[in-house]
Amino acid sequence: MQTEYRYQLTHGFTTTRGSRLAVMIISSLFGIPVSFLIGILLGTILVVVADRFADLDAGSVAVPVLLGVILAGVYATFALYGVLKIVRTTALLAGSRLTVKSAFSSRTVDMRAATSVGIHQTQVRWRFPGRNDMIAELIVAGPFPTLYLRLATADALPMPPQDIAALMSFLSATSVPGSDHVIQYLRSY
Repeated sequence: MQTEYRYQLTHGFTTTRGSRLAVMIISSLFGIPVSFLIGILLGTILVVVADRFADLDAGSVAVPVLLGVILAGVYATFALYGVLKIVRTTALLAGSRLTVKSAFSSRTVDMRAATSVGIHQTQVRWRFPGRNDMIAELIVAGPFPTLYLRLATADALPMPPQDIAALMSFLSATSVPGSDHVIQYLRSY
C-alpha cells in the first residue's frame, strides 16, 4: 500500500502566530467591553439630544443598551475574523491536490484536472531586507474556481527553500501546462 505524499507549506503566520494571537485575544477582552461602553455613551447622547425634540421616556434606556450591544457585536465579529485568519491560514500539498485555507474558505485543486498554471506579481511588497520586488503568486486554472497561492508567508516573508523545492517537485510531477515556466521562475526565486 502506497502512502500519499503530504507536505505542509509555510504559508500562514509562521514567525508571529503566537504574538498575533495573544494580541487579538487581549484586545478582544478589553475591546468588546469598551465598545459596549462607547455604544452606551453614544446612545445616551443620542437620547439626550432626541429628548429635546420629542418625549422618549420608553426608549431612554433601550437605545443606549442596543447601541452598546451592536458596537460590541461588530467588534467581536472583527476579532473573531482576526483569530480565524491567524489560526486557519495555511497551504498543503497532498498527493496531486493543492489546498489553500484562509479564515472562512478552503480551496482544493486536483492538479490532474488543472488546465494551466502560471505565476504573476502581486501588489504586495516583501517585508524582508534586501527584497524590493513584489511577492509572486501561483495561479492554478481549470474547470474549478481559480486558485491563488501567494509565494510568501502571511507575514510577507519568503517561503523557506524546502517549501519552494517541494512546490517545484509537486509541479513537475503533475505536468500541468505552464508548470515548466513556473518551475524555472521558482528556481530563481
